[in-house]
Amino acid sequence: MSTSRYGLLASQTHSTRQCHVVPDILPQAKGIANGMPLGAFTASAEVADAFEAGDHLSTFGGNPVACAAALATIDELTSGVVENAREQGTWLSAQLDDLAAAFDTVGDTRGLGLMQGVELVDPDGDTGPMGVAPAPDPDAAKQVGTILRDDGIIVGVGGYHKNVIRFQPPLTISREQLSTAVNGLRNALAEVEP
Repeated sequence: MSTSRYGLLASQTHSTRQCHVVPDILPQAKGIANGMPLGAFTASAEVADAFEAGDHLSTFGGNPVACAAALATIDELTSGVVENAREQGTWLSAQLDDLAAAFDTVGDTRGLGLMQGVELVDPDGDTGPMGVAPAPDPDAAKQVGTILRDDGIIVGVGGYHKNVIRFQPPLTISREQLSTAVNGLRNALAEVEP
């Protein structure tokens, strides 16, 4: 199951609760049907009451296969998957913070739940954009991503400067699998760090 974003929506740690914000409209797409084409939204009573019959319909709306996939996804999310993601995400965040303390190449770690980023910098290089030090190190990020891929660990490399290693594992990931990824990252950082 790869519904990371929808899992965040379903969890208590979703950004609306994290930031103490109550949105008028909350769109949901992609993960709501675990890859099937479907979008939806949740709205406050005030907004929902403004709709008249037929306002929210579309030509391909209500596809029965996509709706069945959404119901199956919601069933799966209510069977402990979100709790697993919360637990594993807390553990992952702590492990990445430990790597930041151990490697000068790690400039920052950030994220929520299982969606985490590790920013790689050049601690010996010039200052980064707008005089902020240290400078982003996209070459190190590319090397780390390649090492991890060669070891069978798939991560993203992104960010504005292409220097952020992105973790976005499935919500069902086990501690053993996550530990393998963190150990792989530790080894890759040791190999890349000057």
